[in-house]
Amino acid sequence: MRVTSLIMKDQSIKVSLVLDDGQPVEAFTIEGDGAYVDQGINTTIGSETIGSHLVGGGGEATAHPFDVSFEIHTDKFQHISARFLKDAMNNQDAKAQGGRRTIRASSLTW
Repeated sequence: MRVTSLIMKDQSIKVSLVLDDGQPVEAFTIEGDGAYVDQGINTTIGSETIGSHLVGGGGEATAHPFDVSFEIHTDKFQHISARFLKDAMNNQDAKAQGGRRTIRASSLTW
């Protein structure tokens, strides 16, 4: 599986798989300080720009692009889905919501 998106240095993303409507099983954790994260590229999240609306609840944060691939070993299946759970424990807004936030992957390749 290959996943590309943005992540903050102090975040992690747990990737779980669901086979044939079964229970989610954690397959991999994407770490914000992993070797696959390009710390040299900064992307401001939540900033205001001309012609756009404020995104992210009014604050600003810096995220970095990542591109990670990992193998998946499973039994036979007919249907598979992936779930992504982003932990952001250093973010006050996330703490108020139990440390759980959603993620939108830029690219997902099977």
